[in-house]
Amino acid sequence: MSGMCGLRVMLPLSLVMLVFCSTGLALMCYNCQSYSSEQCEQKMTCPSTQNACLKITTDGKSRFQCWEMNRCDIPSLKNEFQLNKFSSSCCQSDLCNSGRNSLPVTSLVLSLAAAILLIFSC
Repeated sequence: MSGMCGLRVMLPLSLVMLVFCSTGLALMCYNCQSYSSEQCEQKMTCPSTQNACLKITTDGKSRFQCWEMNRCDIPSLKNEFQLNKFSSSCCQSDLCNSGRNSLPVTSLVLSLAAAILLIFSC
């Protein structure tokens, strides 16, 4: 019977590992490089030299793109975009520059399934 118990423990652990390992190495960001008051829907896989997602807003309009985290400081952004008054945010998880606060649905569902299986195992 211990074989079934081991299987019941391994399945949830496998699901948890799948959640954390399925994201891949390349960062994905929203990518709308013209300023707009509309929500950006275009997505882009960032080149390896760009390890952050940027959202920069001026006059109520935003632009979204891949960026380098070490260039997310105000002086660098001010120089690059030739702006005086703006707000910005840089982040390093997939599609984090949307301005929305949401969890990826797949990760949430798999984590919930793993937790339920762990509760009812053995």
